[in-house]
Amino acid sequence: MSLVVLPGDFFEKLESAPEPAMRFAEEGEEPDREADFVLWLIHNRLTSDHPGVYVMRREWVHRDPSGPVRVVDRRALCHHDIEPLRARLPPGLYCQPRQPGEDFTIEETWF
Repeated sequence: MSLVVLPGDFFEKLESAPEPAMRFAEEGEEPDREADFVLWLIHNRLTSDHPGVYVMRREWVHRDPSGPVRVVDRRALCHHDIEPLRARLPPGLYCQPRQPGEDFTIEETWF
């Protein structure tokens, strides 16, 4: 099975979620140029938007006077197996398993 890059419009329903420190990247925005660091999150097969497949999303974290701001990439990679997603990660990253209190759909975070 091959990797599939999904369009961004399926995220629209999530934009209204009440999380002031997180937003989605705007069309044409290049948040990686101004980010303090980048996270890659791999979600398990229990996500509401893509049940049954693993989902990998990139997030950019920026420092702000009011606290960190997470900007989520509108694009995502999905696959039925986690290994092909891990293979697409940039080299040299550290894997952190889901931590207590994190969303139950997070399988691992890479930074």
